[in-house]
Amino acid sequence: MTIHVLDADTPSAPLLQTAAGSMINLLKKLLVEGFGDYPGLGWTVEFEDVANNKCVFKQPLGSNQMLLRVEESSLYHAVVRGYESMTDIDTGVGAFPTVSQLAEPRFFKTTRTTTTYDRYWRFIADDTAYGFFLQVSTDSNYPTTRVSSQMQVYYFGDFISFVSGDAYNTVLITGNASLYGYSAIAYNLSSKPASGAAVPEIALAKDFSQVGSATKGYPVGFNDNNYSLGNIAYPNPVDNKFWLTGAKLGEESAANGKLLRGRLPGLYFSMTTQPPWVDGDTVRNHND
Repeated sequence: MTIHVLDADTPSAPLLQTAAGSMINLLKKLLVEGFGDYPGLGWTVEFEDVANNKCVFKQPLGSNQMLLRVEESSLYHAVVRGYESMTDIDTGVGAFPTVSQLAEPRFFKTTRTTTTYDRYWRFIADDTAYGFFLQVSTDSNYPTTRVSSQMQVYYFGDFISFVSGDAYNTVLITGNASLYGYSAIAYNLSSKPASGAAVPEIALAKDFSQVGSATKGYPVGFNDNNYSLGNIAYPNPVDNKFWLTGAKLGEESAANGKLLRGRLPGLYFSMTTQPPWVDGDTVRNHND
């Protein structure tokens, strides 16, 4: 399996600017058109309104083929929402999250509305192309500065479900507007499903019963803190290894309460204390 890791430093990469339409342009290059030696992921543009900075992206064959609607009239963020299907750029069925759950789900470029810097970004996806992670350094001044403490992680696409034949295992993970755009992954971690915080910024297309509307979700890590670091020594004295565990995805509904639905592909949390690594280091042969 090929893992695509691209960022603002990749040759011919588009800029993520503090300008309306810049996020849409970036997603078009990453998901559909490609750039330089990168061919894109095989997604399609289902609808587009260039004048009003709206675009709808559709997942490729083999996935749930759900849609991501992006509207970017703001200089500082894009409003994004998933749909099961759409008939035009403004009309869809099966929104996740629903408008009543969250009025404006956002991919943030920055929360500092007094700045107009370009932003460092990173994109991660595998060759199944069913989903993607987009990281945005919302406090960066690219290219002067790149990765900052505010490196937010957003996701749209299918996840690995614990439900056999799951046709609605698609999730949209956005930023929390009341927490400076911080990713809902980082600020809603829990090692115990009973204490997890289900939020509309983590929106699943439907719950595990496969009926009804969108349901709220939460990530389940290894430790109850914002960064989900464990307390095992690094390296582990028993085998001299660095241990990771895959991020699980919980959901919550009035009918069923909290439960584990599946796991997010490619996202892992440390079971150990902070290792002496820096952003961009690679870990191979993980244990889960």
